[in-house]
Amino acid sequence: MVKQAPPTLDQGPHQNGHVPVNGDDHGANGTSHANGVVNGDEVTNQPSRGLRGLAEDAILHPHTGAYDVTLKVVLVAILSSICILALETIHPLVDDYRETFHAVDLVLLVIFTAEYLLNVWVAPNRKAYIFSLWGVVDFLAIAPAYIELAFGGMESLIFLRQLRILRVMRMLKLLKLAAEKAAESAAQATEKKSTFLMDIQIYMICLFTVLTISSSLLHLFEGVRPGVPEVTSDALAELAKGEESGVRPEWANDHMVQLYAERAQKGWSNPVYTYTSVPKAYWWSIVTLTTTGYGDMFPVTLAGRIVAGGTMLAGLALFSLLTSVVGRALMTSLFGKGDDEEGVGHKIVVIGGGRLPQGVDVVALVAT
Repeated sequence: MVKQAPPTLDQGPHQNGHVPVNGDDHGANGTSHANGVVNGDEVTNQPSRGLRGLAEDAILHPHTGAYDVTLKVVLVAILSSICILALETIHPLVDDYRETFHAVDLVLLVIFTAEYLLNVWVAPNRKAYIFSLWGVVDFLAIAPAYIELAFGGMESLIFLRQLRILRVMRMLKLLKLAAEKAAESAAQATEKKSTFLMDIQIYMICLFTVLTISSSLLHLFEGVRPGVPEVTSDALAELAKGEESGVRPEWANDHMVQLYAERAQKGWSNPVYTYTSVPKAYWWSIVTLTTTGYGDMFPVTLAGRIVAGGTMLAGLALFSLLTSVVGRALMTSLFGKGDDEEGVGHKIVVIGGGRLPQGVDVVALVAT
């Protein structure tokens, strides 16, 4: 009698460098993962143990409590970071709470750094993660802040002040969350579960990401210095009055004010409002995304127009995504989930020219 050899583990590559065994991930070297213990041909699920096991649960395993806590903390940190980035452009608010904003930003930097280091630590293939798309995004979320801290005295260095805009790259981490939501939505679709709420979450994440990035970039390229009036005509009037009296305003040399003055001299139109802050640029971004085009705020520089063009294209893509989500939800609510078992008995009979064979019961044929 020949004794059958016990089954062996599949050593083929997995998407994250692990080998799946009955739904659990095992290390690339064939040893058991922190969430599974291999004993012969048995696989038993056990909670992760030790510091590394907890880190793996927090980063790699979506169905654990540690992962859920990590996701919520990172999401709150991203939104807080974007709020700080926007509020720092509002004067005199930033002058009154500069130290508070700086302290909060340091706390957020610690959170993002810890998440990045944990990803590197538990990654089955560290090099692959570091140079992957999301690895680069995670790195860019913290690199600008460390450059500012390394140089110090950033208020006197223009390029470092401009570098702070790269913190908007943290918004791309929301797209990482959207990708995970999309994978979860696809899994629910295969199980014939409703994915409407999940799809709406994906859409809102993408929408908020585009709004924040486009408004931040436009404020970077066409934002005015503190003190410039919000209405462009008022700014030009004060500039002309200052030149006549010989006492020019402190913001008279602002590059956007000078550009608006040149356009006015040539008889060209100027936007009604200046880009005094990122929150104000949000209005322009919403109008552009929806292709409304009120004309009260529009870019006049080449860089600003490039940002506007990208925003318009993103708006078309988001509209297509929303149409797909709503259309699928309506189809589901009107015609059901479309399960194969439910649709087996429904047939459509198309009758062309000519006569039916004798003895065919048309009523019975259509009823079936």
